[in-house]
Amino acid sequence: MTQEEKEQFIAQYWGQGVGYVPDNGQLDSGSFICTINEMAMDAVDYLLLTSLPMITDEHSIEIAKIWYCQTKRHTVYDGKALVMNINNNLLGLRNMSANDPFKYLKVIDYLRSKGYTLPWNGHTVEEMVEQGIIKLKIK
Repeated sequence: MTQEEKEQFIAQYWGQGVGYVPDNGQLDSGSFICTINEMAMDAVDYLLLTSLPMITDEHSIEIAKIWYCQTKRHTVYDGKALVMNINNNLLGLRNMSANDPFKYLKVIDYLRSKGYTLPWNGHTVEEMVEQGIIKLKIK
């Protein structure tokens, strides 16, 4: 991933406290997690994000509400099933939402707004972890 792509990826998490700034001997405060903003973009070493399989029950229900609207009772299972589909086959969910791309985008935006990591621009989560662009939170 190029530096420009890395910055574009990081920018998706704008306003969230998920950026890790290392202490390279230049900071009085040591290493810390910062909010992604214009000043932090160059300093952020990687993002500390949550993997989709670690989604909370509360967030799963919200995903089900977005996807199914008011057509059914929303359960944790429904939301987690959708999230696992995203995790296993991002394109599959995109195809599922061909008739309503806004639902798809709302789900993706919601997940990112909560600090979950997703494949991006042809790069898998595993690739971004290997490249050191993201690290996954451990519960």
